[in-house]
Amino acid sequence: MKRLLLGAAAIVCLTNLGALTLGALNRTGPEDAEVTLTERELRLVHDSDSTATTLRMMFVQRFDEAEWLTCPKLATLGVSCAPPPGSDMARWYARQPERQAYVVLEDDGPAWQSYRQAEIRRQEEARRTYKSAAPDNVESLLDGYSRLVAIDADSDAAVLRSRYPDRHRYLIVDARVSIYGRVGPDGNGRTRLSGTITRLSPQTINVPKPYSSVFASMEGSTYAPSAERAPRYWVTLRYGRFHEPWIVNAGRTQ
Repeated sequence: MKRLLLGAAAIVCLTNLGALTLGALNRTGPEDAEVTLTERELRLVHDSDSTATTLRMMFVQRFDEAEWLTCPKLATLGVSCAPPPGSDMARWYARQPERQAYVVLEDDGPAWQSYRQAEIRRQEEARRTYKSAAPDNVESLLDGYSRLVAIDADSDAAVLRSRYPDRHRYLIVDARVSIYGRVGPDGNGRTRLSGTITRLSPQTINVPKPYSSVFASMEGSTYAPSAERAPRYWVTLRYGRFHEPWIVNAGRTQ
């Protein structure tokens, strides 16, 4: 039993040492990107069981005519949209595993403006068709949305960086992608397969001292910026050689 306990402790120590080593290597050499985001993109996570300060990265995916994570794109990432003949499509795509990929997030650029206008048009159409089904304050709600918009993906981060060289506008993040099924835009009831980003890695970022003091006494989780409530803080993130982020500055906006 003693040997088992010692062995388990050794594994934990080696795992932690490996994580620290990778973290240190990630910060060596030139950074891959540095960007200043606000509460819209980095939401404060409230956890009553922890004293740590954590931020969750928020981003936008498009599922309309500007959709980019199509089946041909998914095929380059090792994800197939072709179920075996005779199989139940819904069950088949639900069982598809996630795949690792690098995803480009554009910060407050043309993709966000396009998404915003498309959402306003969609809500206006919903109001005309279903009357009270859509909110009247859609523009105010959109003011609280993240300005980070997913626009591209590849299995090779270097390829993406060559396509998007602006390191203060485009983040290249480690992510997981999978298949997403939805009713086609023609309303025929058939399921249309496309891609979706299931999560970022990491999705949350720990705030180290002294920056954690910026968030002291702030309400988390349920608070969301809007036209009436401006973001309460800003955070500068730096991404290293392994596309892992860390905080290099933070402050309050009010």
